[in-house]
Amino acid sequence: MKQPSLLRLPSLLALLMCSTIFSMTGCKKKAPPPPPAPRVERPRPRPPKRVIVQKPVKPVPRRRPLVIAPMPYFDYERDRTIYEMASWLSSHVAYLMMKTLKKELAGGSTSKAIEACRKTAPQVAREFGKKYNATIQRVSHRNRNPANLANAKEMRLIREFARRIQADDPNLKVLVTSKDKSQKTVYTPIILAAPTCLKCHGSRKKDIDEDVLATLKQHYPKDRATGFKFGDIRGLWKITFTKPAAE
Repeated sequence: MKQPSLLRLPSLLALLMCSTIFSMTGCKKKAPPPPPAPRVERPRPRPPKRVIVQKPVKPVPRRRPLVIAPMPYFDYERDRTIYEMASWLSSHVAYLMMKTLKKELAGGSTSKAIEACRKTAPQVAREFGKKYNATIQRVSHRNRNPANLANAKEMRLIREFARRIQADDPNLKVLVTSKDKSQKTVYTPIILAAPTCLKCHGSRKKDIDEDVLATLKQHYPKDRATGFKFGDIRGLWKITFTKPAAE
């Protein structure tokens, strides 16, 4: 075999280097692709807050206990104190009577309320009158109890009070003094100011139940205290004071 000549050696070396470079270049690993860019999430718009409008809650009215006003100053010789004492007595007696009625009506029985009123009203009036040295009565032009029928003078007062009420006259009290000045009597009107009153004093056809009419007929065969309307004058408070004995 012939030995290669020295002139061909450089070309052979160049060829060998080219092949080596080519092989090295072809085997080079490809660089991994760059990671994807992070996804930027846009914040979603939040739904508007639901505004709940709450209706104002009305406070439940509490029943106020009766605050008994102190007894007013009383002087028999001063008419102003006579009026004040009469008003104080009538308002307290009326309250105690109405309290008894409401208690029975709450149980659902108007007939029992009539029974309670028939017994309680005179008793309360007597007790208060005895305690405060006064006589407390009710009189009416259309009476239920025969003992409460108004006399001729009181009938005229009832008509006069009815006229004043229609005219919005605030003067709804009259003081009558006896000739010898030993007694002073205050008259004030009794007005049907509560719908509850019509259950016993209203229309026989519209307001009063059959069982109530039967109870009224049983105790008051000659009852005339029906047929009233809301706001009518029912009768008079008659409160009489006796002049105290001289010491």
